[in-house]
Amino acid sequence: MTETQSQSKKIFIVEDDSFLGAILDGKMTEVYTDTTLFTTGEGLLEALKTVTPDLILLDIYLPGMNGLDALEQLRHDEKNQHIKVIVVSNTDEQKDRDRASSLHADFLIKAMTDPQDIIKAVEEKLKA
Repeated sequence: MTETQSQSKKIFIVEDDSFLGAILDGKMTEVYTDTTLFTTGEGLLEALKTVTPDLILLDIYLPGMNGLDALEQLRHDEKNQHIKVIVVSNTDEQKDRDRASSLHADFLIKAMTDPQDIIKAVEEKLKA
């Protein structure tokens, strides 16, 4: 991906852990200069009313609405159905993987994934 292509992509990161959120936002900003960090599913859904990102990195366990419920709601809006989503969570429960898959999202386990691997997954998802 060229620098111009990278900079033209809008990435939303939804992560309530401030330390991990800062790491993900920092790493994504190195490649994609247009990133926005949210700490709640509600914040994500509110932003989607006015901005459509190219990709969302989404945690499952969030305060208030969990990430998979937010994903389900965003998929119900026709204008958001094409948004690429990667669920990045500490859970490895099959029911969560299955639900993410049924909502057309990829799934990565945080504890087993280096931030560079997340960037690679984002690049691959954006190419698809």
